[in-house]
Amino acid sequence: MAILKNSIVLQNATGSLGEFFIKNFRGKKILAKKSFNRKISRSAAAVNGRSNFAASVLISKTINKQPVLKEIWKVANIEASSPYQKMMAYNSKRTDNGTLTTSNGITPGGIPLTINSVSVQNYILDLSFNLPTENYITFPAQVFVFLYFKNSREPMFALNNKITEASPDANYTMNFQLDDEMRKAFKKDVNPLIYVAAAGSTLHKKKEYWSETAAFQL
Repeated sequence: MAILKNSIVLQNATGSLGEFFIKNFRGKKILAKKSFNRKISRSAAAVNGRSNFAASVLISKTINKQPVLKEIWKVANIEASSPYQKMMAYNSKRTDNGTLTTSNGITPGGIPLTINSVSVQNYILDLSFNLPTENYITFPAQVFVFLYFKNSREPMFALNNKITEASPDANYTMNFQLDDEMRKAFKKDVNPLIYVAAAGSTLHKKKEYWSETAAFQL
């Protein structure tokens, strides 16, 4: 904002002047820049788009905190400038109505991983799954479990465990102790989405180094 002094041209002027406006304020001639209010669309499509973006940010930030998963996304064949942007590009297409779905993933494809069973009792998550090992999965391997609670203040948690050696029949069982924050989330949402994926201990620039994401509603 500027005060105009001794201007013959502007002494009687008021109103707009390009991106500025002139007005009288307390007996002085004021030149100020216009403020442009950006209108936010309230259409259903726009609101849904913003909600889907927020859900994609949530899962991508959680993935990005896991060094092994971040390295997987770094070598993934997805057009983007960084591992985080690859996560966003992959997951933004798979959200729906502002929430994550079973189509979202914590890994970008990979070898098959099949869930045999899952249960939660006394705040312990028991997991059984099948993971073929004839490809590039090397041991010890890491198993990642993400829990998504749609209605919780803390909507997403990440757990991980290790498989020390290959199973002859490719079936594995493990359990995860849920902490206090996860217990609070379960009280508000007893049917979270669960995402499971595994990765070998030696990185290969091929998707066989890691498994696909198995996702399901508890």
